[in-house]
Amino acid sequence: MRIPIIATDLGTGAARRWTIALLLAAVAVAGWLALRPRGERPARAPGSRAQVPGMPDSIAALDPVEAARRVAPLVRAKRWSESLPYFRCIVAERTAGALAHSDYATVLHNASVEAHPRAGLLVPLTRSSVERVAMLREALRQYDLALSLATGPQERAFILGGRGNILRGWGFPWEALADYRRAADLDSSWRGHASYYDSLVRDPARQPR
Repeated sequence: MRIPIIATDLGTGAARRWTIALLLAAVAVAGWLALRPRGERPARAPGSRAQVPGMPDSIAALDPVEAARRVAPLVRAKRWSESLPYFRCIVAERTAGALAHSDYATVLHNASVEAHPRAGLLVPLTRSSVERVAMLREALRQYDLALSLATGPQERAFILGGRGNILRGWGFPWEALADYRRAADLDSSWRGHASYYDSLVRDPARQPR
């Protein structure tokens, strides 16, 4: 299952820019950069992290900045399944922001469709369709959390666009279009994409450009 790339340029402050390349390929995530340190951070307060069953102790002990640093090369290498424990560590922080939850949702999706070559064949890393659907459900839950934490219209638009891409990839075109339209209402830079996808939904015979 392939869905459009989201390219993220986080910039600084209000200078964040989001662009979409309409190429059928796996989602690439760079939003973990939002977790890069900005000056000294206070020590973690007791109880600041939710308990995550099954998280290895070596990862559970990391602070979110270190977890983000370690997950960066895994994301660049598109090793989605290996990235998941670090993202769980990041979003378990009660102070995790909207983009952290959004990125975790996207990586969950990517891991659900990840495959590696074996004996000349591409073999899924997930064990069954049941597991893949469970990962999709959790990804959608994480998008809901991200939307509840979003601090501005551009951030909400970015999250809605990401969720729309996943819904599109899983065969929910009208639900995806609804998210693209909501994103366009919040951020005018999404209007072109929403209009283009609207034309694809209304004319399924049209070839994506």
